[in-house]
Order: sequence, then structure tokens, then C-alpha cells
Amino acid sequence: MREKPVLSPQKLLATFLPIALLVLAQPAWSEREHLARNKHRVAPSAIDGADMEVYSRPGSGGSQYFCAAADYAKRWLNSHNSDRVMVVIPEAPSSTKPGFRSVHFSVVPWQSAQAEDSSLALDIDRAGEELVIVLALKLCEPRRLFGFF
Repeated sequence: MREKPVLSPQKLLATFLPIALLVLAQPAWSEREHLARNKHRVAPSAIDGADMEVYSRPGSGGSQYFCAAADYAKRWLNSHNSDRVMVVIPEAPSSTKPGFRSVHFSVVPWQSAQAEDSSLALDIDRAGEELVIVLALKLCEPRRLFGFF
């Protein structure tokens, strides 16, 4: 009968050390980030008066930022559909994630939201721009041509 080969400690170390290093080498900020349904990363904001920071992705625009902010507010902050997400700090280089741009948002409870003139454009370059969460979540849905393509 032939004996099964036993892996030497050196071979075990050579096999599992790279995997262990990859797992342990994750940046500290990744633990607190959440992935929104549109693949934007969102983290709790370190800025006073802001609830979350939405990081950019290539081609990000107002609708993508508002979608990610509303998704985070609904899933992680248990916000009401009638609450609003509001831009606190417009799009700028991120102070927490070098090389990225971000927008800081806060959640405005529906009871305290004031009716303002709104535009059809979602301006992430202007503090105070806001959108009702249920409408912002609609921006997460894929756009379809004539409703069925």
C-alpha cells in the first residue's frame, strides 16, 4: 500500500500565506463601506451635518449619486420613503478616500422638509439640492426604451 503524501510545513505556508495576506491586507475603510444597488460605494460621513458619503465611479452623475444615497438611507438608516436625501457638501475630492470624488448627503425627515422649487436636473454641485427617497430609488432602476426594451 502506498502512503498518501503529506504536505510539508513549508508547502502549507507557501500555499496559504498569500491568501492570508490578501485577507488581512484589506484597507480599514472597506469595513464601513456599503455597496449600493448601482455599485456606488457609500460610507458613513465623518463630516458634521452629513449622514453619508457617496464615492464616485466613472461616469457618475446626479442620478447615480442620489440613487446610492437613497439606497443607503433606506437600507442602513431605516429612513422613511417620504424622507429626503439632501446634498450637504457638493461633489469634491474625497477627504477620506484619496483619488476619489464624493458627495456628502444627509437625510431630512419628511416632517421637517420644506417645499422648495425643484428642477428636473439633479445638481450635485449645489448644497441643499434634495430629492424624496422613493423618487431617488426610482433612479436606480434601469432605463428602458418605451417601457419594455
